[in-house]
Amino acid sequence: MVSPLKDSRSRDLAKTLHVWLKEDMQLALPEYDGRSRAVAVRTFGAWLGLLRASNPLFPQKRATRALRVQCPLTRRFPTIHCGKLSHYEDVYVCVREILDVGDGRMDEDKMWRLILWIFLGNGGYKHQAWHGLKTTHCGKSYRKSVLQPLSVLRYVSMCVCASGGVMRCIGSDGLDKKFRLSSARFMWLVSWHRAVPSLVEAFKRSAEAFRDRLCTIKGLRGDLTQKASTRIPREIMVILSCARNPAVRKVGEAILPFGQGAKNGAKAFLKVPMKYGREAAEHYKNHLGKVCGELQEVIKELFPQLSKRLTSVKLGDVEPCLCGAVIYSRQAKRLRGDRPADGAAARREGGNRKRSWDWEEVQALQVPAGFIPHDAFGRPDTKAVPLPKLKWAQFAVRKVPPGKLSRHKLLREWGLLHRWPNAGRKFKLKRSG
Repeated sequence: MVSPLKDSRSRDLAKTLHVWLKEDMQLALPEYDGRSRAVAVRTFGAWLGLLRASNPLFPQKRATRALRVQCPLTRRFPTIHCGKLSHYEDVYVCVREILDVGDGRMDEDKMWRLILWIFLGNGGYKHQAWHGLKTTHCGKSYRKSVLQPLSVLRYVSMCVCASGGVMRCIGSDGLDKKFRLSSARFMWLVSWHRAVPSLVEAFKRSAEAFRDRLCTIKGLRGDLTQKASTRIPREIMVILSCARNPAVRKVGEAILPFGQGAKNGAKAFLKVPMKYGREAAEHYKNHLGKVCGELQEVIKELFPQLSKRLTSVKLGDVEPCLCGAVIYSRQAKRLRGDRPADGAAARREGGNRKRSWDWEEVQALQVPAGFIPHDAFGRPDTKAVPLPKLKWAQFAVRKVPPGKLSRHKLLREWGLLHRWPNAGRKFKLKRSG
C-alpha cells in the first residue's frame, strides 16, 4: 500500500527530478529554489515532454534527434515512462482491442470484455491470458449463461497450474492481484458477469449512475479496481477516458479518481496540498485541471518538434504521470549516485558534466512491480513463463456442478485441486467490504 509522502521526502524527490532534467538531460530549466510554483510546473512539463520525445514504442524521430541526451529510463521502461495516458501499454491495448472496436459505442459485449480485461489484471501478465481468451466463446461476446464466467475461471485456473503461480497469469502491479483467485474472491467474476446488463444500462444514463452501479458490486466497489480512499472504480474510469467515442470518453473523464501515488506526486512536483475524503476528487480536478494548459505550453516551447497530438496535456495524462514521476525520480537518484545534487556544485566541477552512467548501470536498476524492462534495442528484457495454448474444448464448462459453487469444488471438478500452486498451504485473508 502506498503511504503519504513526508515533506522532506517530497522536497528531495522534486529536487532530484529538477537536477536530473537540468544537469543530466540538459534541458533549459531555471535554478531550483524549492518554493516557486512556476519552476515546479516548468520542471514537470519538461519531464512529460522528455518522455514523449524519448519513447521508442511511439517514436518521434525529429523530436528524438533534437534531444541533447536520450533518456535512459524511458528506453529501459517505455511501457510506463511514456508521459501520456493513452501510451501506457495496458491502456493502449485495451482501448485498441475493446473500446474502439466498431463504432466505439458501449454495449453488453464490450462491457463484458472490459470486465474480463480488469479481472485478468489489465489483460494478464504481458496480456497472454487476454490473447488466449479474446477470440473464444467466453471472450468475444456476452452470453447470459453462468457457463461463460465459469469457463473463464477454468481457463485461468489451468494456466495458473501450468505456469506455477497466480502472478504469472494475472497481470498489473496492484497489491490485490495476488489474491484475485483466492477462495474468498474466486467467484466474484460470476457476480461481475451477472451485472453486465445493468452496468450497460447505467452507463447509458450518466457517468454518476455508472459509477454508483459499479460501487454496489463486490470487488468493483473498492477491493480490486479502485483506491480504497476514493470509492471510485479507478482502473475502469482511466481506460474509458481514453476511448475514441466521445460518449464513452465522457464517462471516464467525468469522474477521474486520484490514488495515493498520484496525490504524493501532486504534492512533490506540483505543490498541490494533500486532500482526502469526498471532496478529494474535486480538489485535485480543480487544482490540476488548471495546470494542464501551462504544462502544454512548456512542452511546446521545449520540444517544438513534437507533433501537436503529443504536446496536448489532459487531466488523464497528469494523474498516472504524477505517480510515475515518484518512481522515476528514485531511479534517477540511483543513477546519479554520489554526484553533486545542484547546478552550482556541478558548475564548480567544470561546466556541463557529461553523463557517467552506462547501459549496464541502467539494466542494474531494480525493476518495480508491474514494470517490464526493455533492452538497448527496444525488446522486452524479461522472461515470461509462456501460458499453455488451450483450445476452447479443453476449458469450456458444459454443465454447472450442483449445489453451492466454490473454488475448492470447482478445482476438484476440473481435476486441478492438487495441481494448484501451494495446494497444501493455508492463507488467512481478511474479509473486505
